[in-house]
Amino acid sequence: MKNRSSINPGFTVVGCVIAGSCAKLCRAVLIVMTVIALESRTAAANDDEKKMSTADLIKAFESPDASCRTRALSQLGLMGSREDVKAAIPSLVKLLKDPDRDVLGMAVVVLGIYPTEAKQAVPDFLKLMTDTQQRGDTRFLALEMLKKTGAEAKQVVPSLIEMLSVRHRNPRITVTAIHIEKLGPDELRIVAADTLGDYGPAAKDAVPSLIEVLKRRGETFEMRIAVARALGEIGPGAREAVPVLLEALQDNTMNLRDDAADALGRIGPEARSAVPALIAAMKDKDRGVRYAAIRALGAIGPDAKAAIQPLQNALADKDVGIRGAARDALKKIAPNTMKP
Repeated sequence: MKNRSSINPGFTVVGCVIAGSCAKLCRAVLIVMTVIALESRTAAANDDEKKMSTADLIKAFESPDASCRTRALSQLGLMGSREDVKAAIPSLVKLLKDPDRDVLGMAVVVLGIYPTEAKQAVPDFLKLMTDTQQRGDTRFLALEMLKKTGAEAKQVVPSLIEMLSVRHRNPRITVTAIHIEKLGPDELRIVAADTLGDYGPAAKDAVPSLIEVLKRRGETFEMRIAVARALGEIGPGAREAVPVLLEALQDNTMNLRDDAADALGRIGPEARSAVPALIAAMKDKDRGVRYAAIRALGAIGPDAKAAIQPLQNALADKDVGIRGAARDALKKIAPNTMKP
């Protein structure tokens, strides 16, 4: 959950279909699409425009013609993080209130080239991220730029919690190299949950809201998986989520059972009440769930002594990964039971 992919500007995206839990792929696609847009728009500009200085480009931001402002942003973005370009930062921040949505979205992306200087725009990014009147891709990119500027959890978590509360069924995002269709509130809620997980223990204040989402009937399985993962990343601070994670451990969706077991393990000894359910999960029909349950028992430690015999039995499992996980778990729960 914590890794970010580095994007090659020469990469081409063609006809991807993204379901909710693929939030990171969606992030990568948006950045690639932006690079493509920057390159194509700049290629369309005439030679005189290509030679415009930073000062000229800043003046172009004041043009009443939105296409002119957009071209100026494209060129400024391709100039990179040169020192002379940083003079444009205050003007870029002003464009975050531009009435033209293409201009506004491009301004968000170009500011991302200067993460240190763009910190002054954090309040604007927060407003864009939670503004339901904005396009989904703009809100998405504003969220990403908040992370890029290093905005602290105390600044961002309240807005992410707000995003979780906006529900609207829209289960698919169709992405091409040209545009995104149907990037709606449900997808943004999934990204919000994923981002809360990125903040880890610092997102502890979001635990009650995450619990409510995981409990709520009618949520997509992608949403529930994202929430279970976020609770796991928050760790021991999510101890109050143990009961709802135990319910998720019984879900019909294999991936949710897997992530629920993993989350219980990340909560650690505070999830000791989950030991009986995790022992039962060692018999799950899915190998991934069995493996996650064993690792979770090991993470709970000595309080999982009831699992000693089942874990010893697992040492004879035909799956080498299961045997290894059982051995590691026993070392953490009862090292004296392990033969040299």
